[in-house]
Amino acid sequence: MAPFAHDENIRRFHWAGYVIPAVLVVSSIAAAMRYPSWLWVVPVVCSLGAAFATFRIRSRDTYGQVLAWAIAAGALIVLAIVAVGVAMKSTMS
Repeated sequence: MAPFAHDENIRRFHWAGYVIPAVLVVSSIAAAMRYPSWLWVVPVVCSLGAAFATFRIRSRDTYGQVLAWAIAAGALIVLAIVAVGVAMKSTMS
């Protein structure tokens, strides 16, 4: 049985892996419209990658696979946040 099917913690916090990237995508697109630059592509791509990694957590068979996808999603979210900061500094100055 997959960890997602019987682990309450994975199911309880799974939504955050979709909400955080969605907020980053919307804010990056809004900022790209206000301050046009190709630097805004990086946070959008990283956020979409994090949402994909979160989606893959549901169908994994072992906790090791769940952990690997969760680490990938977390790393992509952190990278997206850093990329937003870099894009803001370079386009607003």
